[in-house]
Amino acid sequence: MVPLSRLGISPNPNGGLLFIDGIESGARTMTIHDLGGAVVLTARSSTVLNVSSLAAGTYILVIRDQQGIAMARAPFIRE
Repeated sequence: MVPLSRLGISPNPNGGLLFIDGIESGARTMTIHDLGGAVVLTARSSTVLNVSSLAAGTYILVIRDQQGIAMARAPFIRE
């Protein structure tokens, strides 16, 4: 798993577009979970993710490889 210190998420708090830096090769999908653990957004791995459809709150970004194994996790705040 990528250490949180190597995974950059900006801006955080966020207003719509989330920029992600430090994704390792092999990353295939990204899921965003609310604090209750429910998946609220799924996308292909990318360096930019549109989170404008999410309500204000705290979320967890999870990046998974092609086998579905979590490679990285990082919290962020949607304003």
